[in-house]
Amino acid sequence: MVWTADIGRRGEEIAARFLCNRGWQIKARNYRLGKKEIDIIAEKNGQISLFEIKTRHNQTDRAVISRRQQHNLRQAHLEFCEQNKLTPVQVDYRLIVINYDHGWAKLTCCLNFL
Repeated sequence: MVWTADIGRRGEEIAARFLCNRGWQIKARNYRLGKKEIDIIAEKNGQISLFEIKTRHNQTDRAVISRRQQHNLRQAHLEFCEQNKLTPVQVDYRLIVINYDHGWAKLTCCLNFL
């Protein structure tokens, strides 16, 4: 049996490979801000993006993130910008959803949000 944490790690690995294959440079993974975490921080053409990775079964939109999680992600975004002396406009937040089913994983969605 595959545990939820293992599926999550697999999803993050798939997302990281997806980003690298599209020219993104991974700056950090599982970046901690107190109790908050940013799954992947990457840069491409001077654009810094914070990525939230969700590995799920057949869910492909931002409904996979609760209002509380959205609030925490906004806070993490602001804290990251403050720590790195960036304005929130210089850094965007993106959601990548991975569908995982019967041992197969597929990236199904990559959205800008927040």
